[in-house]
Amino acid sequence: MLKSRIDNSVWLVQQHDHSRVAGYLAAHWGGANGFARPGYFAPFTEPERLRQEVVWGIAEHDNGWWEWEASPAIDQADGLPLHLADVAKRSPGEGLERWRLGVPRLADQHPYIALLISLHAFHLYCFAFDDEAFRAPDSLRHPLFGSPERVQQLVADRELTASFLREQLQIQEQLRTRLQADDAWEQAAAPAHRAPHLRLLQVLDALSLLLCFGGRQELTIADVPRASGEELVAMQWRPIGERRIVCDPYPFDLDPLPVYLPVRIATAEQLASQQTGGALPLTRLHSLPVETVRFELISHAG
Repeated sequence: MLKSRIDNSVWLVQQHDHSRVAGYLAAHWGGANGFARPGYFAPFTEPERLRQEVVWGIAEHDNGWWEWEASPAIDQADGLPLHLADVAKRSPGEGLERWRLGVPRLADQHPYIALLISLHAFHLYCFAFDDEAFRAPDSLRHPLFGSPERVQQLVADRELTASFLREQLQIQEQLRTRLQADDAWEQAAAPAHRAPHLRLLQVLDALSLLLCFGGRQELTIADVPRASGEELVAMQWRPIGERRIVCDPYPFDLDPLPVYLPVRIATAEQLASQQTGGALPLTRLHSLPVETVRFELISHAG
């Protein structure tokens, strides 16, 4: 659950809804200002088939949270589900277990999707360790969580996290071996595809999270892949009011691009009544209507 205080209300967004928004952005990525679509960063025999796997993988990157969202832990302070960041603080292994569910979920039929999700999980935590086995280029630091200060906050238990990282390295090796043994997918496992697709997942994860947090934060995102994994640019994300956000340079195939986010919004009055009412927390949660919040991504203000 993503929980944000916006003015006098609280926004609640389920992890799988956040992921679906990231997948929607991936499906519209490319086709403007020299930005390649997923699947087209390097030569590939069936680029649209690869594109589908990447879009699907980005849309499913947080599917390990399905079970948690069905029965979320409740924050006693406000009677609402715990925020994602608080889950890791209170139960260090819980967040890691979500990846252990999510990475293998599609692996049998879609090893490339599983590889992308595993790489995404690995690069969330690896920068917290000064270990040669976990070394990764700075261009793969998460746009929101990759700074030295933020990444250390993600690691509540270093021993558990290091064990998880070693586990993911083994899984990635197994998945790459499977892909390399398949003539149709051997190219996809190469860094020319793997690196920009991972970076695209990180970028779109960050953009979707910014929307889930109200769409008000301005950010410069470094190392965004443009025509290939070798051509990286900085992208400006600049809210200009009325839930309109300028992206410069603009990477999407529609301008403007409407984005719809399912949100439960608890007003100050509802929060007060929840704390004094007699209903149990999940009843109160499901009494909140799911609203559709519309954002608009644009290439320039006007």
